[in-house]
Amino acid sequence: MIEEIRFEIGCKNLTEQVEFYSNILGGQIVSNEEGFVVMRIAGIKFALWDATDNKNAQKIGITMVTKKPNSVKEKLRENRSLVSEWEGCTMFVTADPDGNGITFMEGNSD
Repeated sequence: MIEEIRFEIGCKNLTEQVEFYSNILGGQIVSNEEGFVVMRIAGIKFALWDATDNKNAQKIGITMVTKKPNSVKEKLRENRSLVSEWEGCTMFVTADPDGNGITFMEGNSD
C-alpha cells in the first residue's frame, strides 16, 4: 500500500542546512524550489524547508507515497482518523495516535 516514505525538516537557516547535508554528508539535491529543497542520501529522499517565518511549525514531518491514496484515505476514515484535504490538492494529512502529522501523496517510488 505505501510505496515510499519521506521526511521533512523545518530549518532555521535553509542554506546552511543544504550545505551540511550536501557538502558534509554527500547528499544530492533532487529538486530546489523556493524555500523547499528535496535531497537524497543513501536512497532516502527527504526535504528541507525554510521555517524561519513559521516558528510554531512542526519541525519534522513524514510523507508517505502511495499508488492508491484513496484506499489509504478510506482505511484511515474507517479507523475514525481525521483526514484533512484541500480543494485542488491531491495530498491529504492525518495524525498518528501521538498527534504526529503524516502527509500522504500519490506517486511512484521511482
